[in-house]
Amino acid sequence: MSDAPAGRGVTQRPESTSDDNTNDHSGTDGCEASSARGLDHITMDPGPRRTRNIELLLTEARMAADGAEIDNPAKPCGPQAAPDGFVQDAIERIHEAGLTPAWRVCPRGDDA
Repeated sequence: MSDAPAGRGVTQRPESTSDDNTNDHSGTDGCEASSARGLDHITMDPGPRRTRNIELLLTEARMAADGAEIDNPAKPCGPQAAPDGFVQDAIERIHEAGLTPAWRVCPRGDDA
């Protein structure tokens, strides 16, 4: 039992053990050594935007056609998230409107 008064936590840290001083982060807890880096690998750069909203894709295509610079244009969801042919349908609707998909003409975009 603790010597601390009732309702209070332990006031002293436990003695350190030899396990506390190891730098081996590949222990048996299922974590890999790379996860020990903390937040070093996180950046503030936006990731790719994915959508199933054809209207959003059309709006961005119109904006790009009007000369707007879209820094992170949305792309249609890939085949894993949209196995129903959404990507092809979205591209066809954009072409039918006489436009080019924004993700293909804007600097950060690339082919879906």
